Amino acid sequence: MLSLAAVRMDGFALVPLPDTTPPTVKFSGNGDTGAVVPLTRFLRELHDNLVGTSCSEVHIDMVDLYFMNSSCVRTLASWIHTVKTKGTPYRVHVKTNSRQSWQRRSLEPIKRLAPTVVVLSEDEPERP
Repeated sequence: MLSLAAVRMDGFALVPLPDTTPPTVKFSGNGDTGAVVPLTRFLRELHDNLVGTSCSEVHIDMVDLYFMNSSCVRTLASWIHTVKTKGTPYRVHVKTNSRQSWQRRSLEPIKRLAPTVVVLSEDEPERP
């Protein structure tokens, strides 16, 4: 279980879901310039929390994330590099939104940075 406080800003949120195994964090809204500092701080705390509990996997749900600027994407890449190189690496399973094509384009290079760490999967679109 994660012992992290949720980050809620106008139009952006990072919410650790309670009592999930593996630990899960839900990203939502728009990760623009104002989200960079809170995202950086949150990911640093998340890493410290997971390494401290010897966790082997974390899930990141980006289904409700509609935008992330390049600075936020760079922050994610930096976090993945930290996961890969500092402490015992854990898997980062990222669930993307198939209707948000930017997610796959932005996350594929991060996956190539650490193919043994990052797992990408798309949500199943709702059928009418």
